[in-house]
Amino acid sequence: MEQLGLKKDAYYEDLKFLGLKAKRDSDGKSYLDDEQFQVLVSLRQHVESTGRREGFQVPGELATVGVDDLASQQREEVPVTPESGLDMAAQIAEAAELAGSRMTMKEQIVNAIANQMTYEDLPPEVQSKVQTVRASADPKAQQPDRVATALLSQWRQQQAMVAA
Repeated sequence: MEQLGLKKDAYYEDLKFLGLKAKRDSDGKSYLDDEQFQVLVSLRQHVESTGRREGFQVPGELATVGVDDLASQQREEVPVTPESGLDMAAQIAEAAELAGSRMTMKEQIVNAIANQMTYEDLPPEVQSKVQTVRASADPKAQQPDRVATALLSQWRQQQAMVAA
């Protein structure tokens, strides 16, 4: 992992993809023999150049082709050039939007559920919070008689000062 600069997950996914099993030394530590390591290096080079594991062939082995492989091989890769009519920046921007949407899907679903909920759908503790906020924001809850008494008292004091 260290020699190839791989994280643990990628390392084990590579081994699984290749069907390799690390050997253990007398101390119980895992290692790859030279042949296994070279195959792993070749896979990493393939992944770096293509961006995926699919299509990699272990050097010296005959290739086997499945139905899915045939379908993917029949598609011809089209190089992106200015002549191809594809706007690379627009494609990347669109892909970024899609990726962002996928990354926030959970939050989007939670927001959509929240938008459809009513007061009755809320659990009791949340209903209590809603009632508290509503009461504190409601001017009627401030007891108009108290407010009127305080205002009238202030006005009377101002009038007494003006008269004095």
